[in-house]
Amino acid sequence: MPPSRPKLGGPSLRFQAASLAWQLEPRALDHAVMSQLSADDRQAIGELLAAYCYAIDLGRWETLPGLFTDDCRLDFGETMGVHEGRAGLRAFTDSLRATGIRMRHYLANVVVSGDGERARAESYVLAFVGEPGGLRQTTGRYEDELVKRDGRWAIRVRRAVIELPPT
Repeated sequence: MPPSRPKLGGPSLRFQAASLAWQLEPRALDHAVMSQLSADDRQAIGELLAAYCYAIDLGRWETLPGLFTDDCRLDFGETMGVHEGRAGLRAFTDSLRATGIRMRHYLANVVVSGDGERARAESYVLAFVGEPGGLRQTTGRYEDELVKRDGRWAIRVRRAVIELPPT
């Protein structure tokens, strides 16, 4: 006998519908232009997104500026504020470094669309935050606008939507 599936309209579906309230301003990726990015571009973008996680998690603060454009914007909403340009990126980095909090970020379900010069990426993020022995889990997603300058991809805008704050 095959495993049973939830019926449409059953309790699990109602729970899902109720939990979607945290989705602010959903935007659709343009799948029509997805194929315009080369495999090399997709690889480079994936490594860029991962490099951000490693920089934050391992305290590689000196590598962060190289991942962003000069006119970057980091929008972490009420959680960590909005930071613009090199000065904003430096303030963001300094505030993270000063907390001494340990973090581990994991990206999943990365979807990228764009052409060879501009791209958008959306990904889920699972992060563990806190002190050893007391890490708390938080989830959310990144909405990124990326540009390719001088043959290298960089993050121009990162919007972090925190969906499940640490408890």
